[in-house]
Order: sequence, then C-alpha cells, then structure tokens
Amino acid sequence: MNTGRGRGQVLPGEQGSAVVEFAIVLPLLVMFLLGIVEFSLAYNRQQALHAAAREGGRVAALETSTQSDITAAVDGALTGTTFDSSRVISISPSTAQPCLNNQGGTVTVTVNADSDIDIPFWSTATYTLKGQAAFRCE
Repeated sequence: MNTGRGRGQVLPGEQGSAVVEFAIVLPLLVMFLLGIVEFSLAYNRQQALHAAAREGGRVAALETSTQSDITAAVDGALTGTTFDSSRVISISPSTAQPCLNNQGGTVTVTVNADSDIDIPFWSTATYTLKGQAAFRCE
C-alpha cells in the first residue's frame, strides 16, 4: 500500500519543528558542555595544588630546609596555574626549619586556594581547593 508520502517528506504542519526543538535543546547542551569545561579546570587546579604540596613536602623533609625554601618549591610547582585568590601555604611544625633535630618526625605542607566555577545560565560558585602532603623528616 502506497500512502503517497516518500522518505524525508514532512507533513504540512510540521515544517520548522526541528528548528524549534533545536532552539530549545541548544542552551542545555551549551550549559552542559561549559559545565564540563569548568569542572575540568577546577580538577586541574586541584591536582596542581596536590603536586605543589608534594614538592614542598619533599623539600621540607630535608633537615636544612627553611620556610622560604619550602615556599619557593611550592611557588615553583604552581608556575603556570592560575587561581582566583592567592595561595595560602601552611607548614606543620611551623618552625623556621621544620625538620631540624626532628629526624623520624613528620612534616606536613598544606596549600589552599580559591577557585570559581562559573557555569553560564546556571550559577557561579567559589570553592576552596586544598592540596596536602606529609613526609617523614630525614
């Protein structure tokens, strides 16, 4: 039985319905795609903080290292990574030389920074990201 309608032919009242459907779905797709990009950037920043804390911890584990040596190592590891606030470095124990006369003890380096996640058509949120590393003093 032949209905007279071939493949690809549209009924008279349905012309342009695909354009309307696309116009409805497009903002959702764009929002979803940009959300993926924003979360990827935040995850990259989080990993950079962990790597910087590890680098600072490696330097801090040496008996002769000072607070400025540790800060320089963290800053060097964060080169090329941007944050929405300045990074905050905390070292425990917080003495001038954390591992001096502390062999076998533990030194912990923590790096915090804020990161904004801005998803268009949705919202903007600021999260504090944290990287932490603990090393045994040598």
